[in-house]
Amino acid sequence: MADVALKCSHPIIHAVGEIAVAFGNLELFVSLAIWQLLGIGDKTAVQLAHAITAEMSFDRKVHAFASMYKIRFPPDANSSELKQLIARLFEVQDRRNQVLHSNWPEPDDEAERLRVKSSAKAKHGLVTNVSAETADNMFEIVKAIHDVGQDFATFALENIQKKLTTSSSN
Repeated sequence: MADVALKCSHPIIHAVGEIAVAFGNLELFVSLAIWQLLGIGDKTAVQLAHAITAEMSFDRKVHAFASMYKIRFPPDANSSELKQLIARLFEVQDRRNQVLHSNWPEPDDEAERLRVKSSAKAKHGLVTNVSAETADNMFEIVKAIHDVGQDFATFALENIQKKLTTSSSN
């Protein structure tokens, strides 16, 4: 396999991979923020926190992050910035899930590819949605994930790391 040069032959499928990678990085950012909120300093504590977050789903991490942030910084518990950021995290998770948990039949052309998503819920029964997707549509999701990741990293720096550094130096 090492001798074979692998290349993604379809731009939409390439974009789906970009979504997976970008979301994995965003998930790491949320884990790192949780570790910061725990006030981790030594190697063993970092490993313990890593062991906990490694087995958490993204939405569990976001819920844990929000709860821990509110406990650590009570005056900021109802900040609109925090609420908007949490909402955006869940929004990109939904968009990512729609893409990664869909079927992608072989395309007729390079410009579009059908995305087929079925769900069977008690409240509505079986529902199947079919949509034609383009690489541009998929890269919009990649951009949205990157944007939320950037904003989350800035939030963590300004509202966790700097506050904890300031409080520990006092």
